[in-house]
Amino acid sequence: MSQRDLLLRMGLMAALFGAAISAAAQISAPEPDPLARMRQAAASASTQACSESELSACAQAAPKIIANALGASPLAENLRRLTDEIGGRLTGSLAMVRAVDWAVAAFRDAGVDDVHTEKFTIPNTWSEGATRIEILSPSPFPVHAVSVAWSPATPSSGIEADVVDAGSGTADDFTRIGTSARGAILLMHTDTLRTFDDLFAEYLRNPEIIARAVSAGAGAILWMGTRPGMLLYRHLTGLGLNGSVEKLPQAIVAREDAERLARDLAAHQRIRARLELPNRIGGPVEQQNVVAEIRGRERPNEFVVLGAHLDSFELGTGALDNGCNAALVIEAARDIHLTGLRPKRSIRFVLFSGEEEGMLGSWAYVRAHQDEMDRTDAAIVFDEGSGRVTGFSLGGRRDAEPAVFISCRILERQSSDLRRHSWHRQSRFPARGCAEPGSQPGRGKLRRQLPCLLRHVRQSRSP
Repeated sequence: MSQRDLLLRMGLMAALFGAAISAAAQISAPEPDPLARMRQAAASASTQACSESELSACAQAAPKIIANALGASPLAENLRRLTDEIGGRLTGSLAMVRAVDWAVAAFRDAGVDDVHTEKFTIPNTWSEGATRIEILSPSPFPVHAVSVAWSPATPSSGIEADVVDAGSGTADDFTRIGTSARGAILLMHTDTLRTFDDLFAEYLRNPEIIARAVSAGAGAILWMGTRPGMLLYRHLTGLGLNGSVEKLPQAIVAREDAERLARDLAAHQRIRARLELPNRIGGPVEQQNVVAEIRGRERPNEFVVLGAHLDSFELGTGALDNGCNAALVIEAARDIHLTGLRPKRSIRFVLFSGEEEGMLGSWAYVRAHQDEMDRTDAAIVFDEGSGRVTGFSLGGRRDAEPAVFISCRILERQSSDLRRHSWHRQSRFPARGCAEPGSQPGRGKLRRQLPCLLRHVRQSRSP
């Protein structure tokens, strides 16, 4: 991460601190060089104390936080330990247990007032076996594939069936293939993923496709990979899931291999294949969110929340999704603590588990802290990528946009190319009055500036 990107990200931490100090802070007109004042203040190591009555309270805190961020820091080493030593952190795995221990120790080293874990239960554990697709006829060739997360296992001998091209899985596609879908291994076409919106379009369309496949009596689904070439990845097939096992065996096939299958089927070849998914599925198990806090001096029972999810899938080390931001949250706690400034409201730092399986840790946190939701003034939750913030999601709460844009003015001072994107989907961190998993976003009472808790998710770009 470049120094400029770090300055911009820590500017957001300063905005968070400012919300904890005063919800009514005003921001002056932008300077020609938005970072000049912060660089100068960081270099001078100003020790002026924050004042709850001073309109520029956030501007006072920001240089101190940024000076700490630019100084000697354990951030890189923390991230190395999480990704290189612990690695991919599948919810319910031993690696996830180690990640929780890592987070607790790192928060304690950051010097916050309190660190603890909060337990919740997921309905099933899951891990992938030796996924295998064998083309039996007419012309065998190697097929590279991985299981969809939380896909059920196939029988021990696998599923042997014809591969049927189901197009994009629309209602018309299923009408076209008719009874040939029964017992078949269906090949689903996809578009190449190019934007963040493409990812959520994929999440939103897949549940209906799966429902049609189940209704048609299909034996399994092969999803054409949305990433180019032979790149494999893993995620669930939809949003609003609750961590339960999927209804059909499903695998993601490397795009080049899937396109060859599609070409052969278009040439009217009958393809016979065997799919083996020896996935290991267990029962309910306890998981933990990690919660740390810097207590407020005047309103300790009001909260500003900064969070990220700690879990990841295990095909890689979970660095961008979402290790970098888990380490960032810990670093923010450290940098704020080192200022010696005590915020007016409490700042709570949360690393959620079970995000990849349907935001399970976020929902568990909200249920456990239901009586605090009306006293939670703001939240920022980071996901997917490092570098400067380029957008945010409000979870469908368009009524909150005006207040959120006011809160984002400090970012606009620091980054003239800030892109604002508000997606109509569920928030990672739902608040009372927002949607439960699988339902439409709700419209709870707007309170103060930020009612439903925010999620900053847009992947950063190089300057």
